[in-house]
Order: sequence, then C-alpha cells, then structure tokens
Amino acid sequence: VVLDKSSIKINMIWVANSGEGTVSKINTETGAEEARYKVCSDPSRTAVDSQGNCWVACRGDGQVSKIMLNELDCVDKNGNGVIDTSKSSNTMAAGQDECVLFTVAPGGSCARAMGVDKDDHGWAGMWNQKKLRQIDRDDGHLIKTINIPNNPYGLGLDQQGIIWISGRGGGHLVRVDPSNNSVQQFKPPGCVSLYGMTIDENGRIWLANYSCNTVYRFSPGPNTFSTISLPPKTRGIAANTSGYVFVASDSSNKVTKIDVNSMAQVGSVSLGGGRHPIGMGVDFDGKVWAINHGNSSATRINPDNMTKLFETSTGSSPYTYSDMTGFQQKTVVAPQGSYIHEFEGWSGVPTRWLKVSISTFTPSDSSAKLRVRAADSLANIEAAMWTPYFGPFPPTDPTVNLNDFGAIIGRYLQVEVVLMAGSDKSAPTLKNIDVVASIYEQ
Repeated sequence: VVLDKSSIKINMIWVANSGEGTVSKINTETGAEEARYKVCSDPSRTAVDSQGNCWVACRGDGQVSKIMLNELDCVDKNGNGVIDTSKSSNTMAAGQDECVLFTVAPGGSCARAMGVDKDDHGWAGMWNQKKLRQIDRDDGHLIKTINIPNNPYGLGLDQQGIIWISGRGGGHLVRVDPSNNSVQQFKPPGCVSLYGMTIDENGRIWLANYSCNTVYRFSPGPNTFSTISLPPKTRGIAANTSGYVFVASDSSNKVTKIDVNSMAQVGSVSLGGGRHPIGMGVDFDGKVWAINHGNSSATRINPDNMTKLFETSTGSSPYTYSDMTGFQQKTVVAPQGSYIHEFEGWSGVPTRWLKVSISTFTPSDSSAKLRVRAADSLANIEAAMWTPYFGPFPPTDPTVNLNDFGAIIGRYLQVEVVLMAGSDKSAPTLKNIDVVASIYEQ
C-alpha cells in the first residue's frame, strides 16, 4: 500500500460565525449544515487537523476551542451514556455540547490566527501580545510560547514544519521555526496591507494585500516577492494542488483564479451583490468555497469553469480564514493516508489479540503509526473504541504488544495503519501486517 494523495477525503467545511459565537459544520458535497456549535466569543478562524477535527480561534476573549468530527471521539462528560451534541443548526448551551472537546485560554485577549501542525497540536496567534501559542491536541494545555515581531493575522505551516504568518499589524511576512524558536521577517514591496494567506504545493507563500488591491507571492530561498493586481479589497486566499490559487475580493463580490507559476488571472466569478466574500477554502473534491460575510452564506464554486455550484446558509456574519476544510493540512503540512484491514479470529470461543506488527518502507523521514479495535461482529466494530495510536515507526519498534494496553478481545480485529509522508514529500509503503492471537481463557 502506497500513500496516494488522490484518495484523501474529508467532506466537511467549518465556518466560524462571528456574529453569534458559533461554528457551523457543513457537508461540502450536499451543502447541508450537519451541526452548529457554541464556542468562544467572536470566532474568526478555523483550522482542521489530520483527523478532521476543528480548531477555533476567537477574537472576543482570546480563547481557543476544539471540536471533534466523529461522535465516537467525543467525550460523555455528564456520564449519561450518550453523546449530547448539536444536530443541524440547533446549538446547545456553551459548555454542554460534548463534541466540543475543550475551550481554553492560552494567554492573551485576541486570538486572531490559527493553524495545526503535523502532530495535530494547535498554534494560535495572539494579536495584542504578538505571541504564538502551541496548544496540546488532547487537553488544550499550553505547550510553548514564541514571541513574534508583528501582530498575527493569517497563519500557515509548510511541509518542513515552518510557521508562516501574515503580520497585518506590522506589515511583514514572518517565518518561525518552532524547532529552535528562531524568527525572521520579510518586508513586502510597495503598498502593504496584509490579510489572508495560503501556501501552494511548491512551498510558496501567498498573501492577500487588502486595501492595496494586490496579492503577493513569496518564494523562500531567494526570499523574493512577486505582485499581481486584483479587484478591490483582497481578503481570503486558498491554493489547490492543480496549480492555482483563489482570492476573495470583498467589495467586488468576486473570486479570482490565478496561475501559481505565471501569476496570470485565468478566470473569475461574481458571487452576487452584498455577498462580501472573506474566507476561501478548497474541499477534497477540488471545489472552491467562498465564505460570504455580508450574506451569512457560503458558495461552492467549480474551479474549472469558475461557475457557482450552490450557495448554502451559515450562521450570522461568518468570518472564517485559515484551513477550514483541512485540505492544506492533508496536502501541504502533513500528507498522510490510512489503510484498514480486518482479521478474523475463532468462532465459538473468545479471541484475544496479543500482538500486531507491520513492515514498511519509510524513505527520508516518512513514517507510519497504527491503532486497533475489536468486536464480536463486523456490524458492531464501527462502534468499538480504538486504542491510542502506537508509533511512529520508525523510530519505535513496529511490533506492538497489545497486552500493554489491556485485553483486546473479540472475534474480529480491525487494524488501521496511517502512512505519513516525509518533509521532502517522500511516500512510505506498507508491505504487510502480522497479528498474533490466542483463545481467551478466563
């Protein structure tokens, strides 16, 4: 099994509704709002991790919330045996929705940038304090703080783990290496009014330049800027893996398509009066999304001919930037994919699963990890709880002693192996999975 980015798919977009302090979870294929969650005050950034879970940064109180995609990963906090969570646009009171894993205050009064690293930890940019806060994926505790020279607005991570920040307050592009906390800043030429940002598949940084009606492309290495003029008030920006970026122009109610290499405009679409598009995203079918602040809606766009596919309602005054679908996380930050295999034990007597081992080819710094779950029937295995992930392999031993986790008992064992690309985009290969089991004697 070889990692193949074409098969990666998560079909949700997460829209921060600043006007009401909620986040809408919208199915990108149907446009249906599947849930709406009460979070921190004045949310304006959402970013999605490798499992499809959503991180939310809030301007109003400087807090950060994390929402789980799958109800099986939510926590029954009140112990009533069910997961109490939102359905459709009906919200629950703050603190009552059990799919909101946590809401934490990392330190600061205005969280105005949000991203997720390859380990699924969150990075929040605190506007007033000019700080980056790394937040633990499991319980929200603060891992580290890095001081930066600009007020952060947009934030993205590249495949080497470098954090890039659109410093709207200060007017610089900021580069942060979290491995050693080093910080650099680069001054764009001419009129500067930085806004949203994205990173293309070649590792170049794209910056919307709001009141200057332009977009910058920054090439690391030579550290050079290129500029293109666009319709007025450029805001959100998103890149696909087919060689294009898409830019929202607020006051023009337009989305423009740009060739990442030539920087030529190759198409545009008018969304309609009063839409005022702000955020931009790309879903896993390759379609483009514009988040319309003025109309409390989101528009799905066909990027091939730049036509509107449909428009769907959101909550009040959506104001979403960052990687709201997880497309950047899966294709730029930490390309990965998973393979699931099922093993059958004995019938008529209980099966206890003892060991799992995998054989992989992991060039460069690519890696793999695995987890398992068991049940007495295939019909029930989807409801079974996964173990934590074991790995990554390498450097840890690819043979897992399941007894270290507890008794894994059931006729069927499901093994999920996650393959993670290296920083040079090298792809790992899964060669085989071996399991050891025994009859369980109580």
